[in-house]
Amino acid sequence: PASERPLDPDELAARLALFLWSSVPDAVLIQAAADGGLDTPEGRQEQVERMLRDPRGRRLAERFAPQWLQTGRLDVASPDPRRFATVDNALLASMQQEVVDTFDHVLRSGQPWSALLTSNETIVDAPLAAHYGLGPVDPEGVHRVTRPAAAGVLQQAAVLLATSNPTRTSPVKRGKWVLETLLDAPPPPPPPDVAALPEAHKQDAPLTMRQRLAQHRLDPACSTCHERMDEIGMALEGFDAVGRARNVDDNIGRPPGDTPIDGVEGLRDWVLTRGALQRSLSRHMLTFAIGRGFDVRDETAIDTVAAALQPGVPLRELVLAVVESRPFRFRGHDTRRGE
Repeated sequence: PASERPLDPDELAARLALFLWSSVPDAVLIQAAADGGLDTPEGRQEQVERMLRDPRGRRLAERFAPQWLQTGRLDVASPDPRRFATVDNALLASMQQEVVDTFDHVLRSGQPWSALLTSNETIVDAPLAAHYGLGPVDPEGVHRVTRPAAAGVLQQAAVLLATSNPTRTSPVKRGKWVLETLLDAPPPPPPPDVAALPEAHKQDAPLTMRQRLAQHRLDPACSTCHERMDEIGMALEGFDAVGRARNVDDNIGRPPGDTPIDGVEGLRDWVLTRGALQRSLSRHMLTFAIGRGFDVRDETAIDTVAAALQPGVPLRELVLAVVESRPFRFRGHDTRRGE
């Protein structure tokens, strides 16, 4: 406490505008800062809800969702055109748009935070609907459609493509993504000079994905992390490298010492029973909101924000909890200004 101070009302208004709108305060927010409207939790909540209702409130989804889900560089993805000829730049943009539209809809329509992983609805344009095989939709605009599985972002093409290689899926990358993005448990970096995953064929004998992963884990330097990471990723083998559902012989993950994970819906349930998604969402949104990383001194603040995400609570409660958190409302003393 001796090394920090509360933000003054003008600073808090600026931080709110940057967080929610990626912009500067409007006249209403400036006035709220001037007349004490930002001095109480009730006043701050009133401004947050007003700002989320504003059309500029969509900017939070546009900037946060791709960062959290690691799809921000989808525009430079390079799926093999010989294998995935229909995936062009326009379709990649549609995939990214689905991520943003989904997060924005859950946030601003008052849906519970868990809908990010449990919904069977998504928002797509006609090319992406065709990519998913969801039947014809109006070629103009975007549409809410129902998918066979109720697995939210776990089955979105942007996520699945971003965690694949150009020619094939990658259980390694997909498992790592689950650990980093959903479970707040990023694996350590790989040791230097790790060999690549064995090719699909060796001595003219085809190898299954599970067999190739098992060969890779023969290296003791790889086995500890990969035993868990690879098996989590195997649960997403029901989707190809560009996010289309497919029939496979094996999409069951078997993390050591844990229950089997049966496909994407099994992965959904497995993630939710860990109780870590709330904390991961909280850490990522706090990082986004204040523009810095965290150390051990911030762990209590992250726990406090995560505690707001009780079952059935709307996702917007995460935003309100972030705004009320100490890291958001306080800053370190600036010795250059003599503070």
